[in-house]
Amino acid sequence: MEGKTLVFLTLVLLSVQVFPEQGWQYKDAGEDWTWVDDYAFLSATYLVACEPGRQCEVGSGISIGGSPLGGTTSVDGTIEVRVFGAGALKVRAIDGRGEVKVAFRLKTKRLVSWSSPW
Repeated sequence: MEGKTLVFLTLVLLSVQVFPEQGWQYKDAGEDWTWVDDYAFLSATYLVACEPGRQCEVGSGISIGGSPLGGTTSVDGTIEVRVFGAGALKVRAIDGRGEVKVAFRLKTKRLVSWSSPW
């Protein structure tokens, strides 16, 4: 029982130190996929906001050739994006009007947990 408690406390402390509650962060995204954030969670939810009056595409998952292989979603406002496992959140402008300002923040997260025999 002591080993499981130690592992749990270590994971809780890691969660607090490595993934503090974060506010909005900002990026400029062009028409090519732009990296926004890396993640490694059991699951997580991001809020992603595209500049008013503009259209963006949000992608998640691992990337091959610069394109995300997970889900992609078009957005012209604010959207919640749910991610699973490990990968990256990426964004690009899709309205043909050049660079777009994007805001994002981690809303919720569930860390991967396991039991240790020690």
